[in-house]
Amino acid sequence: MPTMLRGSAQTRDRSTATTRPQGRIDGLDGLRAISILIVLIGHGAHTVGVPVFMQTFSEMGIVGVELFFTISGFIITHLLLRERARDGNIDLRKFWWRRALRIVPPFAAAALGIAIAAAAGIIQWHWTSFIGAVTLTKDTTLLPGDWFFGHIWSLSLEEQFYLLWPLVFAFALNTQRTMWLLLALVIGNALITPLVWHVARPFENTLPYIPHLAAGCLLAMALHAPQPPRWLQAWRALPMRGVLITTLAALALIVSWLRGRDQMDFTWVPLYAVLVPITAMLIVAEIALPEGSLRTVLATPALRWFGRISYSLYLWQQLFFGPADAYPHPWLWATWPYNIVAAVACGALGYYLIEKPAARLKQHFERHDASTSARVRTNTLPRCRADTTSKTRNFGPLR
Repeated sequence: MPTMLRGSAQTRDRSTATTRPQGRIDGLDGLRAISILIVLIGHGAHTVGVPVFMQTFSEMGIVGVELFFTISGFIITHLLLRERARDGNIDLRKFWWRRALRIVPPFAAAALGIAIAAAAGIIQWHWTSFIGAVTLTKDTTLLPGDWFFGHIWSLSLEEQFYLLWPLVFAFALNTQRTMWLLLALVIGNALITPLVWHVARPFENTLPYIPHLAAGCLLAMALHAPQPPRWLQAWRALPMRGVLITTLAALALIVSWLRGRDQMDFTWVPLYAVLVPITAMLIVAEIALPEGSLRTVLATPALRWFGRISYSLYLWQQLFFGPADAYPHPWLWATWPYNIVAAVACGALGYYLIEKPAARLKQHFERHDASTSARVRTNTLPRCRADTTSKTRNFGPLR
């Protein structure tokens, strides 16, 4: 019997080892690049000088944001699970500090840039919108907004996710029940989104997007599970997964476009609401799995670079991608394609001048915490005492 138990454990360990992501997942940077490109196409469709054919994609930008949500849900849950497996617990203070260093400095720089543009008379804005942005409440209806801080609704939702989701790990996490709840949220979005749009409009920037975060969380938990769930095993057993995921992605984009043609036509909303998060989850799976069909395709240097600047680029693009009536006077850098150049330039500067120094600061604190913890462990080890009654040293509990 003991031999059989050891064999089962070894089998589970091998199963987990073949699904759990190891090290940095480069392809996720490429997926971020795809996400921000979709956002730029959607926002660019409203700008002056844009080609006519692009105007048909004016409602597609939200798909890129939803894809960002799924990536975030996956990465955050993966990091939390990895920390708990390594240390036996989750240090919430350190987690929130790392998130603050990742999110706040680039956001503060972009907010300052928008404020300077407003002071110079380049744009028109409202103080209430600025206050809503800096308090990260833009996903609510507490304060009226404007175009230039309108995109901070997604950052507000993510910050609230960063605050609340780790608490699930800190207090009595039941993995199986949590995965079932996450799966119910993803599938249930076919009802959640139409209901919110019909009867709960004040929550339209929160409730319909929680399932997209949940999809990423679900995938991370499935990949870390001792025994991968059946749906993941079934997906991995399918042949030609690359063709399947490409077909699914194309279908999700078509349904998203059909849904966006008329915001008051709810014909395509239920299918869109469940197809997009499931497709995004499977795309991330094909990047994270060792044999994933997209693992190398999305890890090209150009895509990875564009993905690395995507956060700062997302923050800055709103300044240059406003509709014509958002500017009191015509502005060259708000016309196509000059706005692309300006947004990418600011995004790159934000990455190299703000994000990278903040990342180095975060690594400095992590090394300091690690060295402090090591010293504490060393100082609290039991002292070794020699047994004077024997020529052999007896180290007691350390023996």
